[in-house]
Amino acid sequence: MGSQQSEDVGSIQATPNAEHAPPRCVQGSRIIDLARYTYLDGSTPDLETDIDGLRKLISLYMAANVEIISEHTSFMELIEGGGAFVRDLWKRVVPKKPAGDMTRLDG
Repeated sequence: MGSQQSEDVGSIQATPNAEHAPPRCVQGSRIIDLARYTYLDGSTPDLETDIDGLRKLISLYMAANVEIISEHTSFMELIEGGGAFVRDLWKRVVPKKPAGDMTRLDG
């Protein structure tokens, strides 16, 4: 009976269950809090030629989920603060184009 119980627990943990997942708004606020901690509290270095691994992970995740995360007031406050977070996020949201593909803004 003990082995059957542990197998059941293992299968529950391995199977995602939307019923027990936190709401998207909670998940979004957690990643925004993590970004704030990572960028604003000096927890990670602002490297001149590269990006810290945690900063890269956060900016990639937020860029991939920007439509959902942008619905949060706290995300907009983080964006309004500018700085390294906005720079890193922008690099991931807007894909790089070759120099020959630049579009002129003046017509």
